[in-house]
Amino acid sequence: MAKLDEKLIALIGSKNTILTLSTVDAKGEVSSTVLPEAGVDEEGRLVLYEQLETSQATRDLTYALWFGKKVALTLLSEIGESFVIKGIPYRDIIVGPAFEEKYRELTAADPESELAGIWIVDPTDIYEDTLTVRRRLEREQFPELGHLDKDFIG
Repeated sequence: MAKLDEKLIALIGSKNTILTLSTVDAKGEVSSTVLPEAGVDEEGRLVLYEQLETSQATRDLTYALWFGKKVALTLLSEIGESFVIKGIPYRDIIVGPAFEEKYRELTAADPESELAGIWIVDPTDIYEDTLTVRRRLEREQFPELGHLDKDFIG
């Protein structure tokens, strides 16, 4: 399991971070959804809250859980930093004290809220995806791919 550092844990918990969950279904169709919140448990696993029983995310997370497939959580910070955390679903909590506590929290904030499950995901891959970082890495790893016409256009 990949280890989330303190910066990533803080970003995941920040209300100012945009969280996007990307999943794949059994046919290979990609789906993405913005999550209102996520967390990290005491063991360093991602904690994702899915509110709709029949959502594409719920179906795809179930598929990933059953067949050991990866999902990805992309974080976009308020200053434009971007990180991707890939992982494999470990468990879907649908009953019990943690579920009931989160359910009460959600419905107190919005009586229309529901909670289909609390998904626990083991992080497997973590990398920064900020454009400036990607650009620097590309230039370091593949200098021959630089645009030759840049001197003529720029």
